[in-house]
Amino acid sequence: MDRRPVVIERCHVLALALAAAVGWTLTPIGAGALLAEALPWPEPLDRAIASLDAGDLAEAGELAALAVTEAETFGPRDPRLAQALLVQSRVERRANRAEPAVAAGRRALEIYRSAYGGESLEVGAAELELGITLGALVPDDPAEAEALLEDALRLHEAAGQDGAAGRERSLRELALLASARGDHAAAETRFRRSLALAVSRYAPDSPEMAQVLRDQARILIAQGSLDEAEPNLRRALGILEAARGTEHPVLLPVLDDLAEVHWRQKELELALGYVERALDLRRAAPEIHAVGTAANHHLMAKIHAQAGRADEAEAAFDRALSATRLAYGEGHPALLPVLDDYGDFLWASGKKAKSLKIRAQKQWVRVRARGE
Repeated sequence: MDRRPVVIERCHVLALALAAAVGWTLTPIGAGALLAEALPWPEPLDRAIASLDAGDLAEAGELAALAVTEAETFGPRDPRLAQALLVQSRVERRANRAEPAVAAGRRALEIYRSAYGGESLEVGAAELELGITLGALVPDDPAEAEALLEDALRLHEAAGQDGAAGRERSLRELALLASARGDHAAAETRFRRSLALAVSRYAPDSPEMAQVLRDQARILIAQGSLDEAEPNLRRALGILEAARGTEHPVLLPVLDDLAEVHWRQKELELALGYVERALDLRRAAPEIHAVGTAANHHLMAKIHAQAGRADEAEAAFDRALSATRLAYGEGHPALLPVLDDYGDFLWASGKKAKSLKIRAQKQWVRVRARGE
């Protein structure tokens, strides 16, 4: 049996995992060009990763789907199909689409386990990706995400230097999960180990270090240490602006975090500036950024309400409701926080009739969520 395709595939999947971990950039090409002509494997996959890195989620989605379609021709258990599925899962995760992101990640992990057994670095990479996806998009049930990340950490540690990037990321994601459940001691321990690896691997002004700084800020925010989180976020933003420019979508999570921190610190005009900047960036691809757009409008409404700008707040709450319905669908539980805040704002503003209508909508969403 000729083992060369398998060896080539293994080298390529490890290269892809390393590129994802440390932020290497490939040169993108338009999806239309790929659809017009057949390209040798793994070029469609590489181009999908390049488009994802460039922040073009729409093109990356088309290219990832094309890569999956081409990889299907190798067979349903071929590791090259798992590669394509992992990239597709990453695209869907960046677009906040939980169901397809999780489905693609599960399928990739199943293929790798079948191809290489349960102790390979490829399995560890797939477990890491799926654990990140579940932790980010299915936060109400963190047990599976934590189990996957723990095993990913074990496999990356066993791989020595080849697993160093995945080991750092696994520790960081485990720290974030611990922080989310309120276990700040475990979060600090995990993150300290992750940071030691990151400092030894990444340049101080690199995009990957910016992500480390942002994640550290998220842990500090969960602890209530807003004054410590804010400088990390500003530094992360400066690094990313220098590396990717001021209009790149990679800035969005940091802009969102800065807006949240300044709002919680009651620095309302600073918070509003970051929200408006995030909304401007998201207008370039409204379908892809629907979830973030809804969150931005909701925070903008709360900022205006807190600043005493009633007319602006009411208009922003209306936009937040429309954007949340567009992002999640009519009757989705994600509407509840917006309806709750809107109803309270209207009641406090003396608009009790409209407040009662909003509260009736909130009750309907709750009943629908319970399946009654």
